[in-house]
Amino acid sequence: MKISVGHTPDSDDAFMFYGMFTGKVPSPDFQVNHVIEDIEKLNRKATDPELDVTAVSVHACAYIPGYTILRSGGSFGIGYGPIVTAREQKSIDELKKAKLPFQEK
Repeated sequence: MKISVGHTPDSDDAFMFYGMFTGKVPSPDFQVNHVIEDIEKLNRKATDPELDVTAVSVHACAYIPGYTILRSGGSFGIGYGPIVTAREQKSIDELKKAKLPFQEK
């Protein structure tokens, strides 16, 4: 199955979609067609649903009744995110060297 996913070239979207975009997080069930546009273009595409999944601005949500807001979205910028959670206190230097465990199913 192919799905289209719209996101911006901004650092927050790049961070969220890196694994899928580079193939480091593959899926045997679907193939992703990445549509990379600025947020205004993605907002317009969402009003006439062209994409299966897309990033949009909060304001655009009032004009796109055909979509469901996903709980897995996220964003970051100056003064907020990305947020790292850990079971133990970690210093910045420890985090820079840390690796996330990855388990194949």
